[in-house]
Amino acid sequence: MKVYLKLRVKSSDQLFIEALNSSLKPDNVSIPEGLDMNSYVSRDEYVFEIVMKGYEKFNTLKGTVDELLFIIAPIYELKNLKHQ
Repeated sequence: MKVYLKLRVKSSDQLFIEALNSSLKPDNVSIPEGLDMNSYVSRDEYVFEIVMKGYEKFNTLKGTVDELLFIIAPIYELKNLKHQ
């Protein structure tokens, strides 16, 4: 069994997209066993793709998504504070 997950963060603020990319790129170095990951910037969005191989990796996938959202949240908050 394989599970494909794609997280897309869209924004017209290119600096925000680049901040996501530079903040999340180092996290892609040590990829947990059973997961394949890829990330890229495409126009006005940051795309993060994960492929999970095997149902026993659901907790690993959940932890990875939680970590991504944990990193994205403060960058988003700073962006909103900057534009107030």
